[in-house]
Amino acid sequence: MLEARNVQYQYNKRVVLEDVNVQIELGKIIVLAGENGCGKTTFLKLLAKLLPPKQGQILLNGSQTARDTLASIAFMPDDQHFHPYFNGEQLFYFFETQFHDFQQSKAREIASFLKLDLAEKISKMSKGNISRLKLAATFGRRSCYYLLDEPFEGLDPLVREDLVKSLIQFVDLEKATILMSTNEMDDVSKIADELMILKDGKIIIHENLDVVRSVHGMDAKEWFQSFYK
Repeated sequence: MLEARNVQYQYNKRVVLEDVNVQIELGKIIVLAGENGCGKTTFLKLLAKLLPPKQGQILLNGSQTARDTLASIAFMPDDQHFHPYFNGEQLFYFFETQFHDFQQSKAREIASFLKLDLAEKISKMSKGNISRLKLAATFGRRSCYYLLDEPFEGLDPLVREDLVKSLIQFVDLEKATILMSTNEMDDVSKIADELMILKDGKIIIHENLDVVRSVHGMDAKEWFQSFYK
């Protein structure tokens, strides 16, 4: 279990996250939603140990996360910092040097499914193909937690559909969890198990989507929007 306990984070004097408490179990697809600038990216980076909390703890299986626990967590940022003169092949070889759990065969299988040309340089790729490449590289790792920051932002519906299909096909959801920040809930609500809403620096809702449908009579998007009306 990945857990945030009484977590606070601030940039200079501006508090972004305040007293965040949440437990993230294995075997789930979870949507993290919230208005732009509410702290979704910061929260994912804290979980991935890319930022230290100002207060509180990030725990993995009851122990504080440290550098040697990061093999259990794969983070996919919303931007890309890949060397623009790498092609897909070179990026995969680079990942292999950085992550001991990276599997070339799995990454190539995902790239083939997403119809990627691995010989093309990243500088020449479209935004959609860069997103496909990031996903193939991220899911090429054998991790327990995959944290995806806005994986569908700015992409056309056909690209989003391909990426959603790859989430189902290439992750063993009995042994792993996907936590993704996105407000594109039309695409992911059919496969997501839970919805987490971040507002005013706190996780105000963390609910099973079957409960949302049966008890509240709303889909994920309608329920999310109801908190901002």
